[in-house]
Amino acid sequence: MISLSICIPSKNRYYTLKVLLEYLLSSNSRDFEVIVLDTSSNKKDLLLSDHRLSVYSKPSTFSVIDSFEFVVEKAQGEWIIVLGDDDCIDIENSLRILSKVSSYDTVICSKANYAWPDITHRNYGNALSGKLNLMKKYTGRTKIVDNNKILAKVLKRGGVNGLDKLPRIYHGFVKRGIVKSLRVEFGTVFPGPSPDMASSVFIAQSKVNSCHVDLPLVISGHSASSTAGQSNRGEHQGAIEKIEHLPKNSKDTWSIRIPKFWSAGTVYAQSLESALRITGNNRSLSQLNYSYLYSHLFVHNFKYKNDVLRTIPVTFYECFWLAYYIIIVCSKRGVNLINRILFYRILFVVKTDIYSIKIAMPNITDINDSLID
Repeated sequence: MISLSICIPSKNRYYTLKVLLEYLLSSNSRDFEVIVLDTSSNKKDLLLSDHRLSVYSKPSTFSVIDSFEFVVEKAQGEWIIVLGDDDCIDIENSLRILSKVSSYDTVICSKANYAWPDITHRNYGNALSGKLNLMKKYTGRTKIVDNNKILAKVLKRGGVNGLDKLPRIYHGFVKRGIVKSLRVEFGTVFPGPSPDMASSVFIAQSKVNSCHVDLPLVISGHSASSTAGQSNRGEHQGAIEKIEHLPKNSKDTWSIRIPKFWSAGTVYAQSLESALRITGNNRSLSQLNYSYLYSHLFVHNFKYKNDVLRTIPVTFYECFWLAYYIIIVCSKRGVNLINRILFYRILFVVKTDIYSIKIAMPNITDINDSLID
């Protein structure tokens, strides 16, 4: 059995996908496979031939959840990771780490961020384009992760602050046996409109042994047409029924406790709730902080304030917590803005003038090589 399956759902981003595939296939290792699902509206031949590469095709109407389910089901490796078609992975060092932590079921790692040259930001314009952000000083240390504590932390913030250190198959490593057991028991691995949050909460509840490795094994890529790119331009919101990559029944199955519009916050919360409901985890579901969710949406998606207000129960208790959390969310937003504008180059190590994620990889490999025994 090969060690690692790298699964890549792709749609209408051949220029980033081909760079990623060329980099992966340049590796001398034969201990991994690459599985690509192309749902582009105008198909193109990648002109790549390698026994490690399998490319499948589906119509452009295929949802993001269907795409994730498809590529993961095709995987044959001991470990599985899902990447976006504008991301990248340090393949050799990932294989080295996975051989060292084979007693665990899931492995998450620290990341670096790369902004493709076509990226623009609503506040900074193209100032971030072509830059590799190393985020922090990495230590190379491996630590056990308590999934119950991390899940409680995610629930406390209504899911809107992301995955924290939850186990994940998107940008993280999960053993194929765990994935197969979830599919057998529940019929799915991605029980919600956001595949990363839905699968992470799903996996966290399955009593897996997890660890975090403080190495940038994965580069999270941001290109213009990705959801990250949309977020940078302030476009990551809209009517649910108009978002093509969502499952067709999303509006009909949407929770009555979550405002019915598409944004990072609402999709994360919906996916978190869906994953808890399908497993019957009522105890954790009762800890989901909807008040914090409403406050976050009110501040960050003010355009949809009426949708938010219509969803909030009209009670003194709810109004009190809404006001309380709005102050907290506004404070955090202010601090984050100051950090980004005033201290961006002080807090983070930034490599500039990098015009392809393939060119960024030697920086990552050097860091990982220096920290792995």
